[in-house]
Order: sequence, then structure tokens, then C-alpha cells
Amino acid sequence: MPRILDRFAPFFDPRSIAFIGASNTVTKWGFLILFNLLDGGYEGRVYPINPREKEVMGLRAYPSVADVPGEIDLAMIVVPPAHVVPVIKECVEKRIPAGVVVTAGFGEMGEEGKEIEREMVRAARAGGMRLAGPNCAGVMSVNSKSMYAIMPPFFPGPGHLSIASQSGNVGASMLRFSVDRD
Repeated sequence: MPRILDRFAPFFDPRSIAFIGASNTVTKWGFLILFNLLDGGYEGRVYPINPREKEVMGLRAYPSVADVPGEIDLAMIVVPPAHVVPVIKECVEKRIPAGVVVTAGFGEMGEEGKEIEREMVRAARAGGMRLAGPNCAGVMSVNSKSMYAIMPPFFPGPGHLSIASQSGNVGASMLRFSVDRD
């Protein structure tokens, strides 16, 4: 019987990441978070997904997750709100076990956004995919593969502390405080 923490391995120890919404435009989140992932020294495979680009940050870009050869452990989803549910359905078809929805503009915007969130959950559950988000600052795991798939450009080294936070700002503040106090 697998340990319960094994269910979260794709979030914190992915061998490969599809970065959906990858961008070469420096002002977009799809650039900033991907840049931090690459600049932080991530040791796994990264597949930028962007149907309008052939390359993103020097990496071959794919039009969709269906075009990526091989398995993907984690989907970082940074696309406009209207595209999130279809992207999750594509990820389910590709059998991607975990996704991080960075995109905002859902439940915090009212009832219509809450219904789209429910639709995201239904789509993910139907395919056995686990989700973090929406409106997520990203995920970071430095003890394996140096994964800094987060918004703030902050790259602390390995340590003995884990932080899980509903708020990206609070989580980042706690992390900075803990590094300063090490």
C-alpha cells in the first residue's frame, strides 16, 4: 500500500514538468515562473507548452501537452482563465497526475468563478489528477531536483523546513524569515 505522501510526489519531486502557458514575454507570469524554474537549476525535464511559439527560453516548445513525447509528472498551468478547464482535460487525457493552477480570476471573482473552479475539480477528479490552486504562487522543493516553480525569484538551498501556505505572500515571507534566521 503506497504511503499517503507518495500521492504528493508529483508536486514536490517531479521528473518532468509541462509548463502550459510558457512565454518569451518578460512581463508575463508564463515567463517569470518558468525563468525562475530554469534559473534555479531544476534538474528534471521541462516542456514549454505554447501553440504560437517554436521555442521558449531556448527550449523546444510544444503546441499542447498531447504533443509532448513521454510521461509528464507535473503540469504548471499559467493560461488565461477561459483556457484552464480545457487544459486540465488535456492533462487528464495525457495522464498527468498533478497540476498547479497559477491562473487567478475564479472563486475570488464571484459565483461564476466558483462554478469554473468546481468544473476544474470535476475534470481533474474524473481523471485522477490532483490540483493545487487556482490563484497559486507556485511550488518549490529544494531538497530534490532544485525545483523553484514560484513567482518570487528566491532560491534558498536545501534544509530541514517545509512550509505549506494558502497564501503565497505569507508563505514567501515565512520562507525569507526562516532563511534569514538560519
